[in-house]
Amino acid sequence: MNRKSKISRTNIIGYRRRSSSKEEEEVAAAKSRSTLEILPCAIVIDILSRLPLKNIFHCRCVSKTWLNLLLSPDFARTHLMRSPSSLLLQWSKHRRKGGQSLFSLDLKATNVLHRSARLKFDFLLTKRRYNLSDSCNGLVCLCDSVSHNPVCILNPLTGDYITLPQSQRRFEVDIPFCGMGFCPKTNQYKLIRFVCRHTPPSPLSWEVEIFTLGTASWRSTGCTPKSVPTSGYYRISNGSLNWLDFRLNSSECIWSFDFSNETVRSFPPPPQFGPHHEDVLYWMRLGVLDDCLCICDSPSGSYFDIWVMKEYGVQESWTKQFVIDAPVLDGPWNDYLPIKLLNDGEILMLQNGETLVSYSFGEKSVKKVKIRGIPSNIDAVSYLPSFVSFKDIAMGENLKVLNVKSSCADSAL
Repeated sequence: MNRKSKISRTNIIGYRRRSSSKEEEEVAAAKSRSTLEILPCAIVIDILSRLPLKNIFHCRCVSKTWLNLLLSPDFARTHLMRSPSSLLLQWSKHRRKGGQSLFSLDLKATNVLHRSARLKFDFLLTKRRYNLSDSCNGLVCLCDSVSHNPVCILNPLTGDYITLPQSQRRFEVDIPFCGMGFCPKTNQYKLIRFVCRHTPPSPLSWEVEIFTLGTASWRSTGCTPKSVPTSGYYRISNGSLNWLDFRLNSSECIWSFDFSNETVRSFPPPPQFGPHHEDVLYWMRLGVLDDCLCICDSPSGSYFDIWVMKEYGVQESWTKQFVIDAPVLDGPWNDYLPIKLLNDGEILMLQNGETLVSYSFGEKSVKKVKIRGIPSNIDAVSYLPSFVSFKDIAMGENLKVLNVKSSCADSAL
């Protein structure tokens, strides 16, 4: 047998082996698909909802059956229950220049700095500049960067959004703030904002306006709170929007708006807080750690305490859980917001509202968190990724759902 014949025979054998291997892989994949397809839909949904977000998107391409399951309301609800706590980030410079990129950072990942812990969302809303305002169950409220009025509610995972109507009432003063929450009793999503009318010689009178998804307009709740939040200094916890009021005395510095009954109330800070705290209220920050409301308190220039409210609304449940040395944090009077306790004995915080830093309790040192692909100067809101569809959570003729990639997206916003 000549040399060419040997080479030809070798190529044929190699081709048959590769073909056989490929066929075996296809058969194995087909068996795997058929095994899942004979399982009850509820079990398949339960399995798929446990996958990382990137894998879920890949699974949409497996078959029409899987695609329909992954687009179903049942899958959205199941996935939301185990969705990883995340942080939604926007580069501050992009915001000012009209950039349209958002980043999601998985805070439950083994390594939050690894590329697998982040997602990037690019939008085609090039004619509008926006600020991140608030987020609830995967839905994000975007506000106009100039007027601070709420513009739309967006689901970054799906790209769907709805535009928000303007208030029909005129006010002399409004707060550049919009909070978003969910009422489990009625399964409704709500937005609130604080406005006031000033008719001299009467004093300022604050009102709470609310917008329910699926309705046509904003409405007044009838609440006239003594305190109003300021942009960036409020947190959602236990179905309520909570904020600190720096102008009041320390006995009533924490206020709350309940999204279910649409009422405002105040509750006290830790009982250990005394009259001296009235002088440092401005340096306090309200946060949420492990689903509990917390206060970052700076009673002196050398350290600050993190108090955690173990039982919501109960003053006696406040516990001083952490003490952090301030000098290592670039000075005593910087603004630090606790975000998440990490698995390696560190705590993730937001410094001065724009820089992610990590503090090590063991080493008593701080370092800037540098994430590849995400700039250092950022805006951030808590985020729970979800596949919730507007059509499943808000009904009515007034609901018009658009997509950021649609041809009418620019004109709608």
